[in-house]
Amino acid sequence: MFNKRSFVLGLGVGIIVGVLLLELFMLGQNSQNKLNILEQEMSQVNLQEEGFSGGEPTPDPSSVPDHVATETPEATFETPQTENEASETPVADAQTEVLEEAKRVERLIRIEPGFDLTKTSELLLANDIIDNAPAFVKQMKAKNKQARAGYFLLAENAGIEGAVKGVTGQPISKADAEAWLAAQ
Repeated sequence: MFNKRSFVLGLGVGIIVGVLLLELFMLGQNSQNKLNILEQEMSQVNLQEEGFSGGEPTPDPSSVPDHVATETPEATFETPQTENEASETPVADAQTEVLEEAKRVERLIRIEPGFDLTKTSELLLANDIIDNAPAFVKQMKAKNKQARAGYFLLAENAGIEGAVKGVTGQPISKADAEAWLAAQ
């Protein structure tokens, strides 16, 4: 049986094909793992840009009990607040938060497939996302970026950097866009 030439040839070809298939599947799995790692790193970078540094939150010094505090009592001087000052601070903060939230109006735009940078900049300008269409085109060309087709939620008056980041990022799905429109 082992002396037959066709058997040895078939066994050799089978081993070679098996190794090639194994290598093909391992390449796919390795590239998928690399993509997952890259995606996690990008999401961490995005979170850090938004102000989240990851890890455990550091405790607020005012929330640390006195017996745990490392400062000496002589080093901390607190000025007593009057009731009027203490009550005005939270109200002022709440008012500024409401004003900031009112200023952050989001716009849903759809960049059609085949839109060039000029059409995209005109669309962003018409929706009050950017103020200067030629500057947006110049910035996109300088960064060698292309606008992606799809639905995007962009803040009104986001500026050129915000618009570049928005239209080159991941678009939202059509279902999410329709849900956002229904909520408005």
